[in-house]
Amino acid sequence: AGLSTLVAGTGMLGAFALALAALRLASAAAVSAVRETSVVIAVALARRRGWRALAVVCLLAVTGVTTQVLKHALAQPRLEHWLPEQVATNSWPSGHSTAAMTLALCAILVAPPALRASAAMLGGAFAVGVGYAVLVLGWHYPSDVLGGFLVAGLWTSLAVAVLHRVEAPEPARRPLWEPLAGLAAGAGVVAAVVLG
Repeated sequence: AGLSTLVAGTGMLGAFALALAALRLASAAAVSAVRETSVVIAVALARRRGWRALAVVCLLAVTGVTTQVLKHALAQPRLEHWLPEQVATNSWPSGHSTAAMTLALCAILVAPPALRASAAMLGGAFAVGVGYAVLVLGWHYPSDVLGGFLVAGLWTSLAVAVLHRVEAPEPARRPLWEPLAGLAAGAGVVAAVVLG
């Protein structure tokens, strides 16, 4: 409500519309988190990656608990005189940002190797969108969002290290472009010899 109140008071309708869109994004993220989590777990199970499905469940639980513990353990007033409404004292790290980044990293974790780059782009856009929404709404400072991203990254890194120990490695597959690149190079050599 902080930034949207300021924007509405100055008559900047475009920015106010942006704040309303950010509110819708944050609400949609909270409502659909269970569905998205179920999809990520289903993908891991469909790929016969039970350890990764378990990692997703554990990651979502442990990052949420870590965030709540840190919020209450490190709560302190952070008054900023330029803000019309103050951010809560127990806002570091952002729970919304932690959940969004954890879900994005879990999607990357369970995606097949060929789709990981796409999962990273979409998941990253989702996490940045949620982080931006909580900033625009005045719920958090940028450091709160970054703290949430770091909590998600730390626990996901630990989960990946454990998965490397307990899970069989995925079979190595050559990228589709590799044989085509070889053919193109061979055709280039033949053309150079013939035309040469």
